Amino acid sequence: MIGVFVRVSEGVEGLVPISDFGDRGGGSTECVLQIDGEVVVEVVDITFDKRRVTLSLRRAGDRSQDAPLLR
Repeated sequence: MIGVFVRVSEGVEGLVPISDFGDRGGGSTECVLQIDGEVVVEVVDITFDKRRVTLSLRRAGDRSQDAPLLR
């Protein structure tokens, strides 16, 4: 498994690579995420020509509570 896809907004999905789960996942996506659940992520990279968005659970968890987050 390379990771999971997360819907950022209607028509926009991004990939959270398994390596970016941090210590939350322990190698298992089922331990962290639920289908149709909500999760806080950080946008790490946007590649417009390939229409790819890379997201991170780990980086979002490392941010301070005051920092703006994409929900």
